[in-house]
Amino acid sequence: MEDAMTSIAPAPWSLEGSGYILLCRFSEEFIKNHAHMDPRLLRAFNGGLGTLMLVDYQQSNVGPYQELLLIPGRLRLDRRGYFHIPQIYVSSQDSIDNGRKNWGIPKRLATFKMEQKAGYEEIIVTSQEGSKGRFQFKPKGPRVPFTTALLPKAFKRLIQFDDADRCLLTQISGSGKMQWLKVQDINIEASLMAPVSKQHVLAAIKVPDFKLCFPTAEELDKQQLALSVTD
Repeated sequence: MEDAMTSIAPAPWSLEGSGYILLCRFSEEFIKNHAHMDPRLLRAFNGGLGTLMLVDYQQSNVGPYQELLLIPGRLRLDRRGYFHIPQIYVSSQDSIDNGRKNWGIPKRLATFKMEQKAGYEEIIVTSQEGSKGRFQFKPKGPRVPFTTALLPKAFKRLIQFDDADRCLLTQISGSGKMQWLKVQDINIEASLMAPVSKQHVLAAIKVPDFKLCFPTAEELDKQQLALSVTD
């Protein structure tokens, strides 16, 4: 029997907060060995830019929580581009339960410690098993507006398999402000998440103020997608 959810919060969700986005490039070998992707989607891995994100949601449909997630790069399915989240930690059980149910996002529980240090910002993420990730960033430059309307469509299409083995598509939208970010240090234990290092990072951005919409997911035809991988 499944545990009862503390708070049931169906899609759509509206979220507000701040975060850090590291734009990265990963090899197929690195993703295969470290990202724990579903084999059905690993076959569709098409490289390109990936991201590591740290997010502090001040408002959501289940209240405030923090998040660490990995997006390995672009997937190519049915002649369209998608992104996928194989590894993600959040600080809220409500976010875990509803994230899995609404969008098939495989959230796991961790604690987050966010502090302002002398000249930089530090975030420490600790899993329930004790694995850690430490991040040190220094924002710089002016804040400028941004909107996801300017991004390629592939960066707004999230594809996930849920616990019922459904293939779900979520088309995300958002807007806010952004500024450049200097990465002081990254130290991720491989037992926590794919050990992304500074060498993987091509550019880094702080998003000090954003609004994000996660709509109701659409179920896709798995058979058609599986056939298109080999086209």
